[in-house]
Amino acid sequence: INLKRWREEVLHAVPTQGLLVIGNKVDLKRVIPPPIGRAFAASIGAPYLETSALTGEGVTTLFETLSTLAMDSD
Repeated sequence: INLKRWREEVLHAVPTQGLLVIGNKVDLKRVIPPPIGRAFAASIGAPYLETSALTGEGVTTLFETLSTLAMDSD
């Protein structure tokens, strides 16, 4: 998993887009440990959230955060 490469790909496609780092499927075994996700998010100045579509954990917070970021970018 290469977080830096993914970030570069997003910024290449939409250079002014703000970023949000999401650890998803938190109900399963982690591919990227949360401390690494949080550290990466902090290094690029992005919020870090964790979600699970299966359990619904963090999903409301994710959409609230996305809405706030979208409104702040106007």
